[in-house]
Amino acid sequence: MTFLRSVKTCLFQKHFDFSGRASRSEYWWFILAYFIFVIVVIALAESVGSAKVSDVANWVLMAVTTIPLYAAGARRLHDTNRSGWWQILVAPNLFVQALPTSATDDFYLALTLGEATFVDSTIFWLAAVLLLIFSLVLLVWTIQRGTDGPNRYGDDPLQPGTDAEIFA
Repeated sequence: MTFLRSVKTCLFQKHFDFSGRASRSEYWWFILAYFIFVIVVIALAESVGSAKVSDVANWVLMAVTTIPLYAAGARRLHDTNRSGWWQILVAPNLFVQALPTSATDDFYLALTLGEATFVDSTIFWLAAVLLLIFSLVLLVWTIQRGTDGPNRYGDDPLQPGTDAEIFA
């Protein structure tokens, strides 16, 4: 699958479709497009120089891309014969991204100045380590080759037309 076809499929055709399977090329081209989109939005927001504009840009970015990213991720995991629900392991990252910049900056500042309590900093670092581990597990799964032929989630995206009825 090409870059443009992947963006068209993930963002405009299957943006709410959590069923079926997605090939590695479909998923990773879409992830690349997402990162390019993020960089452009952040650069434009930072060029304005207002924290409020950056926060609004962050919210708009999340509103446009969150569901398509999770849908594409679910389809990619389905291709490896895993449930798309495994993505819930990295869902806390969504809440951290949703925080206003000033709130996260204040917490980081409290950590660096030693004003945060031991419990606050321990929970923060434990959550960060767990999020990193879960993210790495999902990364490995999305990099892996999909199952050959049909699986319980549908036909092989690289071999369309095979019969998946044997898993019904």
